[in-house]
Amino acid sequence: MSMWEPFTESARRSVVLAQEAAELRGSGTIDGRHLLYGIVAEGQSPTAIALRTAGVTKDRLGPAVGEERAERHDGQMIFTPDAKRAIEAAFREARVLNHNFVGTAHLALGAMDAPKGSAAESLHAIGADLADLRRLVTAAAKSEVPLPQPAFAIDHVQIAIPKGGESQARGFYGGLIGLPEIEKPAHLRANGGVWFGCGPVQLHLGVDPAFSPSEKAHVALSCSGYDEIVERLRGSGHAVTVAPEPLPSGAHAYVDDPFGNRLELVAQPSR
Repeated sequence: MSMWEPFTESARRSVVLAQEAAELRGSGTIDGRHLLYGIVAEGQSPTAIALRTAGVTKDRLGPAVGEERAERHDGQMIFTPDAKRAIEAAFREARVLNHNFVGTAHLALGAMDAPKGSAAESLHAIGADLADLRRLVTAAAKSEVPLPQPAFAIDHVQIAIPKGGESQARGFYGGLIGLPEIEKPAHLRANGGVWFGCGPVQLHLGVDPAFSPSEKAHVALSCSGYDEIVERLRGSGHAVTVAPEPLPSGAHAYVDDPFGNRLELVAQPSR
């Protein structure tokens, strides 16, 4: 797992802005003050708002971070030991608060954790009270929740069949395999083809005028009635090749559909 995976989107943006702040000042290193500056520059998180309310702003932190230069650093960026300690402390702060993510509040608390670190020195330079800021940021942490991460699942798989192959497809996939047919949406029916249900995933058979069978890439169907399906296929004249070595889940076999597309059948483990 990447070190950054538990970070919220606002925390990741803050780290990116910290790197940008260092680059614009001609530095090839990112330290704790840059991380703090990045949090303030992000501006949208509860932590950034709390810090801004307490007078910790980009303008006030600017002198501690340094003046921007005409030529920015254009090369590899590394975290200083000061920044690494801040990031490690951010994970600790998250655990203390019983959070399963690392947000801007944890990152700010981590940056302030070292009394002699660059972030703490920058805050002292503008007259901020670290104890007061810690209380303020800890309260902000309760309002910071991780943004939901995109979740993915396969909706459907499509394989090609030749024009006019719908009847054969229904006989093979519906009649022999036993997949239930799904009615295609009205606006897609003119394209031909046929759809089948397969648990939470759909199997779409689409007409390809320039059809060529898929002899290597294939769909694998997990079957509760694996033995019966294999027998039905063999009884209908289809050559079924049972693999000599089973998968972790059980036996599996290969068969070509009526159009030459390779299909794998995987036995579901017995319950």
